[in-house]
Amino acid sequence: VPNHVSVFDALIMFWLAAPAAVAKAELFKNPVLGRVLMALQVIPVKREDEKGREWTKTTMIKFAKSQANAKRSERYPQVLIFPQGTTTREKALSMFQRGAFLPGLPVQPVVLDYSQNKHFSLAYLCTRKKDYFFRRHFTQFAMFAKVTFLPLHRPSEDEKADATLFANNVRQSIADALHATTTDHYFEDAKLFRAALDLKE
Repeated sequence: VPNHVSVFDALIMFWLAAPAAVAKAELFKNPVLGRVLMALQVIPVKREDEKGREWTKTTMIKFAKSQANAKRSERYPQVLIFPQGTTTREKALSMFQRGAFLPGLPVQPVVLDYSQNKHFSLAYLCTRKKDYFFRRHFTQFAMFAKVTFLPLHRPSEDEKADATLFANNVRQSIADALHATTTDHYFEDAKLFRAALDLKE
């Protein structure tokens, strides 16, 4: 469960850990990208559909519990989830969605830090013009990323009973490592803000 900053986050995590991942179901509609995601055993999630979220939760538990299987051939990959559900700058972490924490299983907090890029922030924010933002990537001589794997977080009995507490504690451990602040805004707030900007444009 890393913080989510950039379009490069998933690429970096796949390179380092070769996990399965959870991604929004809309991505699977793309004929090329959808096949790639299925080949990588990415788990789709319909964020606005209760039954879809429940299916995703069940599948995540199945993947996670398979790690205890003595036969490596019968284990699924570890599951990569960006619990913020959207991207923010490293110095402010939005609320974590509860989905990754509802099973009550141990999680591996990961810190993604791009702050060494002094002249260009890689944070993909909803306020940025997409075309201009992506072109800026090609104007950089080098881009830096620091990845830190924090100790495995094994949930207490209180955290198993309260996914929100579990999520907040993991978020705080990542925020402490980044020397970042936390905010009470959720993915839905960013989505609403983006919709308001689209109306204004």
